[in-house]
Amino acid sequence: MIINSWEGFEQLFFILEESVLKWANAAQDLKGMDALLNGNVDEKICQYVHHHKYMPYALIIARLANNPNFEQLTINLAPKKIRIFGLLILFRIR
Repeated sequence: MIINSWEGFEQLFFILEESVLKWANAAQDLKGMDALLNGNVDEKICQYVHHHKYMPYALIIARLANNPNFEQLTINLAPKKIRIFGLLILFRIR
């Protein structure tokens, strides 16, 4: 993004306010980190974390922050298991 006017600067600032600054304000303590990773601060961040390799960190933060939905999070984020011809197969449903 090239900023060559005041309007361009305002657009950039709005983008920063809606993303990075919102995340920074939320992530000031464990409860805020939990809200960011497991709550409703930013749905895109929550979905990304829950469906990638960072999911264990989201569960750790939820536990440390005494998230009342911790048990349900562990159930929802656990890999699903099926047996096919005697083989145990783990997969994640997104």
